[in-house]
Amino acid sequence: MRKNTTATVDAMNAEIDRIGYALAKQVPAMERGFTIQTSYGDLHIDAEDAPRFVALAHSILQKQLKRAEVQHG
Repeated sequence: MRKNTTATVDAMNAEIDRIGYALAKQVPAMERGFTIQTSYGDLHIDAEDAPRFVALAHSILQKQLKRAEVQHG
């Protein structure tokens, strides 16, 4: 079994913190509407349509957080 190096542990902690911040602050802020930036231009999502995006983002980030926590050990 490979031991986690300090750099690996720091990277995993940073990833967990990033996802936690997104779940606590960024995803709830999306409920008021938001913009998706692509290389072809911006997509504006208003508050009326935001709940479906918010639910999807929350679900994806929860899965990422669980995966990161398992990898962190």
